[in-house]
Amino acid sequence: MQGRSIEGVIIATARRVDPVFEECIGNDIPFVLVNRTVDRDGVNAVIIDDDLGIRTILDHMLDINHSRIAHVAGPQNTSAGYDRAKVISDYLDSYGLRSDLVETTNRFTVEEGRRAFKSLIARDSDFTAVVAGNDLLALGCMDAIGLLVLDDMSICGYYDILFLERISLALTTVLLPKYANGRACRQDVAGYHWRCRRRSRRSQNAAKIGGPKFNGSRTTMLIALSDCPIPRN
Repeated sequence: MQGRSIEGVIIATARRVDPVFEECIGNDIPFVLVNRTVDRDGVNAVIIDDDLGIRTILDHMLDINHSRIAHVAGPQNTSAGYDRAKVISDYLDSYGLRSDLVETTNRFTVEEGRRAFKSLIARDSDFTAVVAGNDLLALGCMDAIGLLVLDDMSICGYYDILFLERISLALTTVLLPKYANGRACRQDVAGYHWRCRRRSRRSQNAAKIGGPKFNGSRTTMLIALSDCPIPRN
């Protein structure tokens, strides 16, 4: 990257502990993480408010009388997978509901969602709704026992991926501000260069201790709800 005179990097694939951002810090390469963050303070990231998004979905599930809610979790080595799983567990615990109906995946893919759902339902079928770590995992859950699963069970995704509206059955999901996130990343990287040009050499050296330092951004989202089945008691 340095050989190509790159002035900044936007990283969308970070893991919670990731050598890529450590290399950027070590080589004084400005960067911003998007949609994910890392287990380290002082790193700039444009991330969504998973607490708000997940709690909005769970509020809706409880409103339509779901009380046995399973979770197909994303990879726990990513902040997205880890944080969403923690919010779900804490939320269900706060209502005195089961929080152990969880199956963790290794990747955010349809194949992993299908595998996790089959494993989950083979282990314990006492649930009427599934909240997946993202839309691809949710589609895998739907595919595991056929799209007609929605006749008996609510499946919820997260992210509102492209072309999701074209599937034959609507999926409850969270709409994320993707374009706003992209603009925020560009502005943060550009703003870092502008600030660096105005810093003294002493302040620039101080900033290298923790890598590029600028204020992180937490963006908000809307919830996009399709019709979810009411559980049969």
